[in-house]
Amino acid sequence: SYAISKYADVITFLPYAQTDSSTNEKLLEIGCKAYINLKRSEEKFTMLDEGFIKYPNNEFFFATIIKEYNGINNYEKSLIYARKMTELYPNIRRYWYIRGKQEQLIEDYDSAIISFTNAIKLQTDDAESYSSLGDIYKIKAYNFDNDSIIGDISLSENKSLFKKNRDKLNNLYKLSMYNYELAKKYAENNTKLWLTGLKEAYYNLNMGEELKKLEKYK
Repeated sequence: SYAISKYADVITFLPYAQTDSSTNEKLLEIGCKAYINLKRSEEKFTMLDEGFIKYPNNEFFFATIIKEYNGINNYEKSLIYARKMTELYPNIRRYWYIRGKQEQLIEDYDSAIISFTNAIKLQTDDAESYSSLGDIYKIKAYNFDNDSIIGDISLSENKSLFKKNRDKLNNLYKLSMYNYELAKKYAENNTKLWLTGLKEAYYNLNMGEELKKLEKYK
């Protein structure tokens, strides 16, 4: 039935087929696909959750549940499953990376930094995680720049506060630069991971010579 897209028939006969426990894992996967195609959201998530709990090592359930929750912008729910995977499989880099992306999406940047750092510990040439760290420190610089009203402070008499804030802002851009440079080191041909962010870091740090060297990249 599934092969010819008779999804409603699949759902009707699925309970009978599930009496054979040896095929339950595959049947749950087929049932999830049927509910997805039938756009039956509640049953879809219930069955995906069942499959994930029973068979966490089956990549289909984890990947699909992340995709489906992210598709409705429910990143907090996706994060629950990503955290569970890092608890179950702490030595798998990909799960830390996915967890970091979910934390990044809900703007829990400090937690995301930890997750991406854990991913890098497991794979030292992880350009994607370095790129994500670069993005986070860039956002932290944006947020700090907006919150600290550096421009107004510079016009005031409180020069020491201006210097303190300027140093903190520069440090955030330096951290961003450092991570983008490592992303470049390990994935130079994948410029989408680092080029725009690195240009921005160099510009904000007044590193004109380094910025000029990036002109050859597209």
